[in-house]
Amino acid sequence: MALLRHRKRFPVGDFRLNDIRRGVYQEVVEPERLVFTSAALDEEGNALFEVLNTVTFAEQSGKVKQISLARVINRTAKAVPYLAGMGEGWSQSLDRLGELLAKP
Repeated sequence: MALLRHRKRFPVGDFRLNDIRRGVYQEVVEPERLVFTSAALDEEGNALFEVLNTVTFAEQSGKVKQISLARVINRTAKAVPYLAGMGEGWSQSLDRLGELLAKP
């Protein structure tokens, strides 16, 4: 997490799919909590919506339990279809992370 202390802003999304986002780290408490905002951007680079994300980590039965909370803090009318798929998007991202971590 040392990188997080040095870079407050970060890119998010899949640039191959024109899924452009930006994010800003708000709080990093190693190894317990990560708080950041993320925003989906339109073609002109304007935020369609902004989300406050809080991810907490705790040891449970020798494994790490992750709890993710996402709260929309700003949105435009164009954000509605994106927000409708936000839960599924997070699930897919966490599934991909699990697959990466499971690789030797």
